[in-house]
Amino acid sequence: MEVLSLMDPFTGMFKCDYCGGELVDNTVLEMEMQARKELTRFTLQSKVILTLLKKTDDITLPPPTPFSEVP
Repeated sequence: MEVLSLMDPFTGMFKCDYCGGELVDNTVLEMEMQARKELTRFTLQSKVILTLLKKTDDITLPPPTPFSEVP
């Protein structure tokens, strides 16, 4: 019901009670900002793991030993 008081019946647009300016839906902007925050947090949290994995790039593993030869 509060939304109806913000709507201008002549233009069909939502207007601010204080300044009379047109109200703009900013939920998309809020979602983008939240996604960026989550990506930043993920990047920071995974940095340690990626650094450790890069250290293993030069490691050469020995050939596998068949179970029949395991003592």
